[in-house]
Amino acid sequence: MSSLYWNYLTVWLREREFKITFVNTELNHARITSAMSNSSCDVNQIHFVAVLDGMEEGDYPNDLARMDEILQQVLPAYLEELIKKSNMVENHKFTCLIVDIFMPWTLDVAKKAGLQTALFYVGGLGTLLIGPSIPKLIEDGIIDEQGEEKTKGKFQISPQIPSMRSADLP
Repeated sequence: MSSLYWNYLTVWLREREFKITFVNTELNHARITSAMSNSSCDVNQIHFVAVLDGMEEGDYPNDLARMDEILQQVLPAYLEELIKKSNMVENHKFTCLIVDIFMPWTLDVAKKAGLQTALFYVGGLGTLLIGPSIPKLIEDGIIDEQGEEKTKGKFQISPQIPSMRSADLP
């Protein structure tokens, strides 16, 4: 996730007087707080919370499937507790939850807490559409099982979408 886009979102929300709590894995927490310390955003008005993610040291950051699996086990209970504790403090009540599109299972926690929700995605539409096309890209020999480019040149994932260059895949 690009911390630059989260930074823009944060500035936009702060300008509208939202109180912000960022909940992230320890790895993303370090990245975001570092990026924000170099920005114009007043980080003193943002509450940052790092979640232990249960990853083994060698798993970072390459095993995204394992990270997602572990976070689905660990994060919901932690998030529920954070919302309960925050809601006990008058000026820190949660009113909504903005969720990275790759963590949709956190929406269940928000729904249970009666919060408004929004999904946030920092990539382009083309990037989002490639995800479901990965098996076909592997089958067609465009990429290998690790996502590395196998065939140089242009390809098309759908007749309705312009051709893409294999070198431009994320």
